[in-house]
Formats: sequence, structure tokens, C-alpha cells
Amino acid sequence: MGSYNTVDARPSDNKHLGDARDSAYNPAASSPQNRVSAAASNVASTVANAAPSVEDLKAQLSEASAQITKLKQQGEEQVARFRKTAADSTERLTAGTTGVGVQQHSAEGVPVPIVAALCLLSFLLAYFFF
Repeated sequence: MGSYNTVDARPSDNKHLGDARDSAYNPAASSPQNRVSAAASNVASTVANAAPSVEDLKAQLSEASAQITKLKQQGEEQVARFRKTAADSTERLTAGTTGVGVQQHSAEGVPVPIVAALCLLSFLLAYFFF
């Protein structure tokens, strides 16, 4: 015959099988109606907690409008600064005081035909000897 549990084999605080059944969670044993109602109550409480109040929305709106006006002022300052520097540079160009002198570069270094001949020579040496 098979083995069976005796009173001595059980834990001392377990008096009957109902204790084990009550402490265990089995989703298949719960009824679908209980699961739906529990899910609906969880969703309702989450939605109620997630929705901001009218006062919070008004505070956020006032903060956003303050931020917008601040950014508009910064943009206007940058445009004015840009226009000022552009006007200064055009004045300097017309006056001829750009601060950068026009220099004529003289031809320095090896002429292009000699460089091309050296490249061709090195290619031919590598082609024939390697």
C-alpha cells in the first residue's frame, strides 16, 4: 500500500488540511467573476490616482506659460545680438577694417607635374619589382 501522513509527520502548527488550502493561491480555483471584479476595482483605483486634479493642471499651465515667455525673451535677445554683430561686420567691411588682411600666397612647394611624375615612377617600380 501507499504511504500516508500521520499526525506526527505534519508540522505542529498545522491542525487540518483547510489551513493549507486557505494559505495557497490557485488562480484556476478562483471564479472568473471574482477575478473580473478585482481587476475592475484595481483599474478604477489606478485611474482615480492617475488623473491629475484641476488645480494641478492649472499650476502646470501657468508654469508652462512662464517658461514660454522666458524662452521668447531669450530668443529675442539672441536675434538682437545676432543683428548687432551682423551690422558691425558690414560696417567694418565697408570701412575696410576687417582685421583680417588680404594676403597673396606665393606658390611654394613642388609643382604638380613633378609630383605626378614621381607617383607614376613609384607605381611602375612597384609593379615591375614586386
